[in-house]
Amino acid sequence: MTDDSVPPPSYEEVLRQEGVIDSPNSSNGQTSTSAGHPSSSSSTLPNYAASSLNSRPVSSSGSGNAYSQAPYPPARPTSQRPNSWQPGNASTMYASPPPSSNYNTAKPPYQTSQFYARPQSSYAPPPSGRPRISYPYPPGYMCYKCHNTGYKDSGRPCGRCARRFGRSYDVQFSRPPPGALVVYPGDPRIPGRVCGNCKGSGQLDFIFFTEICPVCNGVGKIPY
Repeated sequence: MTDDSVPPPSYEEVLRQEGVIDSPNSSNGQTSTSAGHPSSSSSTLPNYAASSLNSRPVSSSGSGNAYSQAPYPPARPTSQRPNSWQPGNASTMYASPPPSSNYNTAKPPYQTSQFYARPQSSYAPPPSGRPRISYPYPPGYMCYKCHNTGYKDSGRPCGRCARRFGRSYDVQFSRPPPGALVVYPGDPRIPGRVCGNCKGSGQLDFIFFTEICPVCNGVGKIPY
């Protein structure tokens, strides 16, 4: 036969020839001594398995760890700032500045008993040059704006009293006769006193319209 007809050797035969594993006869004679398990001798293990077990790194420090641990990086130096505080006398550290002769630190004592009372409104006489308005006030009535004087504290006529107690002229709206004197409402030449409702203008101005004063009927004055 030629060499091509011979089958190639198997993987186990190659290992036996190289001495990696033992033959079946030698392996059958060895039995385990503990509970039927194979012996833990390294002679029955393959050479590559034994070499892999023996090649495990052992810690050089002798702490018993199977694997060596990487050493920790060195600690970084911490920059320490110089301490500017110097132990000394506390009175010198927190001493107040010396008083200056130009600065007056004395303050007048606060008077807690002092209080500001609102001045009470008094019945002021009517402004000079204006006659006192005498409305027909009912008994016991007191106006809080003018105090029954007809004029407020600002000197302007009281519209509240004029609307409630004022009388008006009998006005007829027509063309004036020839030669009549034409004056504006509230003119000083018109007899009477100034109307407190319209303040002598004879009309009331609203946001969108203007109407004639209902107290003085547009004259600007009311009779005494």
